[in-house]
Amino acid sequence: MIGKNHPSIITHYRGGRFLIACLAGLILLTGCKGGGKPDPEKGWVPPPAAPVLELLGSSVKALNFGWSAAEGATWYRMEEDPAQTGDFITSIERMDAPATGCTVGIATHLMPWSTAQYRLQACNGGGCTPSEAIPVADGMLGSIGYFKASNPGSSDWFGHSTALSGDGATLAVGADNEDGGSPGINGDQGDLVGDAGAVYVFTKSDGVWVQQAYVKASNPEALDLFGVSVALSHDGNTLAVGAWKEGSNSTGINGDQLNNSAYYAGAVYVYTRSGDTWSQQAYIKPSNTMGGANFGVSVALSLNGDILAVGSPNHGSPQSGAAYIFTRSGDTWSEQAFLKSFNPDGGDRFGAAVALDDDGDTLAVSATWEDSAATGIDGDHLNNSLADSGAVYVFSFSGTEWSQQAYIKASNTGSNDWFGMSLTLSGDGNTMVAGSPQEDALRGAAYVFLRQSGTWSEQAYLKTSNISNNAHFGNSVSLAGDGNLLAVGAWGEGGSDRGVGADPYLGYMLEAGAAYLLERHGGLWSHREYVKASNTDPVDRFGFSVSLSDNGDTLAVGSVFESSASTGLGGNQDDNSLSRAGAVYLY
Repeated sequence: MIGKNHPSIITHYRGGRFLIACLAGLILLTGCKGGGKPDPEKGWVPPPAAPVLELLGSSVKALNFGWSAAEGATWYRMEEDPAQTGDFITSIERMDAPATGCTVGIATHLMPWSTAQYRLQACNGGGCTPSEAIPVADGMLGSIGYFKASNPGSSDWFGHSTALSGDGATLAVGADNEDGGSPGINGDQGDLVGDAGAVYVFTKSDGVWVQQAYVKASNPEALDLFGVSVALSHDGNTLAVGAWKEGSNSTGINGDQLNNSAYYAGAVYVYTRSGDTWSQQAYIKPSNTMGGANFGVSVALSLNGDILAVGSPNHGSPQSGAAYIFTRSGDTWSEQAFLKSFNPDGGDRFGAAVALDDDGDTLAVSATWEDSAATGIDGDHLNNSLADSGAVYVFSFSGTEWSQQAYIKASNTGSNDWFGMSLTLSGDGNTMVAGSPQEDALRGAAYVFLRQSGTWSEQAYLKTSNISNNAHFGNSVSLAGDGNLLAVGAWGEGGSDRGVGADPYLGYMLEAGAAYLLERHGGLWSHREYVKASNTDPVDRFGFSVSLSDNGDTLAVGSVFESSASTGLGGNQDDNSLSRAGAVYLY
């Protein structure tokens, strides 16, 4: 006997018939006929009326839906069909009546906007009845987060650097030309010191993004350019910031910040978050501080934030470059390693970019102006006939020592390509991408390298999906943790369309900029999406920086020359009265 309270029974309503499935797998009855009207006293209730679903709008990385209460519904389920195949998947499992609206979180940059559709199931004990499926393309532009500084200024370059936490819920944005002069956290934004630089931290709380902190150096001074580089730990609680023109002559950790006799020596500042409160943990200088070294041009953190890599591309004479590794034990930082390339030459600028894997035991360092004509892995480094072609060096840590694992060049090395201008590593360190923004007469390229059993090889040579002269494709790169999703910035790209899935051939707009998403399946790379700003304008240089969260579900793109005078989140995107203030877009 099957009763209405039998614990092993699930009932559904599909296509005008009841389906009764026994969880124990003993029976499956379809097309049941009750011999008359449904009788609640015998365990049968009619399914609800079909609801009417409406897209009310969108917010940052979210779609907002509403509906009128469906007669007989006790709960609702939201479903999505990204490719219009008719195979719906659940996006929100259960919303109890009398709910009449919901917000569905999305990855804006990964959504197939031209085909995606949603429907709502109204449910009760008798089954579920679906609404008509509705498209959501009208919500695309509104789901792109538009982030501005709380104190935008002309030529602040907000978005020059960006970093996301692993879950994508913390965003750090560098504005290295910002003019605030107040030290520390959340100080007076009206106290001006030209080009001291700042970093802004944003967080998502209960689905809403807010600015959490306005971060300044403990010793802000004119032209320090604090914020030229930023890095976050996976949990977002450790922040490293480079200030490549800071001038103190101190060495080591937490030294004298006031003696500015080492012009453009550079410094790195580390901050930690406890709850919602940020504080400076360390002021970091190398053990061999020298003027003009530009220590802090690039920074990278391990997953837990305990290992810090710093590039100093003008260290040495003349400008051969260096990289440093610092480690944290408890709250105390110390220098672990001072690294040079095995073939240092004047002007190579080793340290222009650095990248660490999750464990912090694989380090990639670029020398964007290295001159060798070699190609591929571990080639002849002695032929310096291709000026500024660029190279990447991979180091590995074992026991107590760092050692060079590979000397990497492009497969089509060319003069002035700037190979390695940008770098990114997968979480396991086995996939590396190097950007070469001046390759192919400034069209640019990105190169993917794969490590197997300690040996590196080039896996792919990547170009834009739309031929764009002077695009500078590869000026910024970022991999998701598994190495299978890649974002590439191209600040000189000239498409005039807006948003995700834009038309790359709509029209020309000088240096509007773009970002490209590429993905890897079975060892093969393909273009997935062409991404533009929500307010594309000439010379905004959208794509100057790109950052992906660890799971790839969140993408941040910096647009350093965007010129709106709006403040905070979601402001007026059409106000171009503040030249090169900068903006960041979140997808």
